[in-house]
Amino acid sequence: IYNEMIRDLLNPSSGFLDLREDSKGEIQVAGITEVSTINAREIMELLMKGNKQRTQEPTAANQTSSRSHAVLQVAVRQQSRCRDILQEVRFARLFMIDLAGSERASQ
Repeated sequence: IYNEMIRDLLNPSSGFLDLREDSKGEIQVAGITEVSTINAREIMELLMKGNKQRTQEPTAANQTSSRSHAVLQVAVRQQSRCRDILQEVRFARLFMIDLAGSERASQ
């Protein structure tokens, strides 16, 4: 998010994206890239790829200061590998947020 405009850092050519409310009443970013991964290494690779696309500019506090906010949502789904009819499925979401200018928070 830079200057109140939302961009997909995994697909920057998609242009600016809109916030919308889905049928469940949850706020979603329309057209955002969703990627399935199988391990933490793949998630870190996507995180680094997205960080390279962020708007940055040097400041007195940080040479590579971010000028944009970034949000990474990781959805985790866990289920047993056993083929049981009553198998339990666990689902969780983790949001990681990097706020622009947060390097000044310690000052």
